Amino acid sequence: IQVLQKQGVKAAQKLFSSATILNIGLLVIAGIFIVITAPIYLQVIASGFSSQKLGLTLNLLLIIAPTIVLSGILEIWGAVFNARERFALFALVPIITPLVSVILLFGFKSWGIFALAAAIFCGALVEMMILGVGLYKQGISLYPKWYGLESNLRQDGNQYAPMIAGSLMICSAGTIDQVMAAMLSPGS
Repeated sequence: IQVLQKQGVKAAQKLFSSATILNIGLLVIAGIFIVITAPIYLQVIASGFSSQKLGLTLNLLLIIAPTIVLSGILEIWGAVFNARERFALFALVPIITPLVSVILLFGFKSWGIFALAAAIFCGALVEMMILGVGLYKQGISLYPKWYGLESNLRQDGNQYAPMIAGSLMICSAGTIDQVMAAMLSPGS
């Protein structure tokens, strides 16, 4: 918002493009790390799972892992909508994934739980397409380009540290719940 108001649309577009590239890079690294280390941490998190259930969990993780990147892009694009005070589309788009989930769960019953994993991925893709069209209609280029670590991007990066720390704390609560639940016997 500050860059848009003080430096104009062109500077805001440069910040958006560079931030998108940087975030995609970091999210790809995080996604690869999550997938590569999954066999290690899943044994700890899901210590009560049988080897068959643990294998299923790993397969489901592999299906939904790309949504790490897609969700990150959605959040960046959502920030642009919010900065331009266009709140409605970004507020309504999250209903897409549950709708896709219902459609795939009922339409592809033979897929079982894999229908839900596919729905998470497909829902994120559909959400991305809708937001992408919305940004395009506002004249915002979705083609990311790297402009280097300019001052606006560094300032933006300084704001990420507290946000990441807060996100890790919030997300760890759910992980702790899942670890404890995985230790229980089925049906308890």
